[in-house]
This record gives sequence, structure tokens and C-alpha cells, in this order.
Amino acid sequence: MAPHPVRRAAGLAVLLAVLSVAAVLSLTKGSRDLGLSEVLHALGTFRVDQAIASTVTLELRVPRTLLGILAGAALGVAGAILQGVTRNPLADAGIMGINAGAAVCVVFSITV
Repeated sequence: MAPHPVRRAAGLAVLLAVLSVAAVLSLTKGSRDLGLSEVLHALGTFRVDQAIASTVTLELRVPRTLLGILAGAALGVAGAILQGVTRNPLADAGIMGINAGAAVCVVFSITV
């Protein structure tokens, strides 16, 4: 049974809101907590000046946040592709033996 379009849209909106909150927390919290106004100012200028907040935001936190979002999306797409190719909704890397094969490749690359 296909999910109702309204439920799907509501679920997508909730997940997008959670992602937005996580991104804001990733940009503001750290070893030196920054206020939301400092982060928005640093993002608005798009240049690294002498201010610590701009440097921390633009050189450390923005790349880390974007890479985290992209890595999570890539893992989700990889899982969807794996399930689509095998036509098995329960397929994952552990069941398919991909983890063991990846471990062998890592050990081989370390020893060589």
C-alpha cells in the first residue's frame, strides 16, 4: 500500500526541519560556542576576516556540516541502490557481505 501524499509531504517536512535544526546546532556549537547572529554575520559576508567567529564558521564548521550532510545523503542513496539492485527491501551491507570485502581491501591496502 502506497503512503498517502499528504503523509509523505508531512514526513518530509518534519525530516527537513530536523535536518535544519541539526545544521544550525552544528554551526553554533563547538569548543567555542558562537551565537546565531555571529554565524549569520559570517555567512553573510562570505569572507574570512580577522574575526575569530568568521574564521571558525567559514573554515571549520561550514565544511564539516556540508560534508556531514553529503555523506549521510550518499549513504542513504547507496542503501537505496543496493536494495533496488537486489530487489530486496531488507538488503544491507552486512547481510550482503560487503563489510567483510571492504575489510579485506583495507587490510590489503595497509599491508601493501
